[in-house]
Amino acid sequence: MNVAINNLLSSAFHNKCDISTITPIGGLNNDNFKITYNNSNYFVRISSSSYIYNDINEETNILKKASALNLSP
Repeated sequence: MNVAINNLLSSAFHNKCDISTITPIGGLNNDNFKITYNNSNYFVRISSSSYIYNDINEETNILKKASALNLSP
């Protein structure tokens, strides 16, 4: 998967991409990654093919619960 992510980002940046690390960080409905690029950290969220129906209310509930547990902002 890291090779596919690296290829995708390199293509987006016209092969001027200096990615040093790609770390999968899970996700309920998407593939999420921590990317280190030019000594800065970024979050990349890629929608999975099975995530066609976006239940925004459920996602909002999950984010509120994670925030209450100090797991997210």
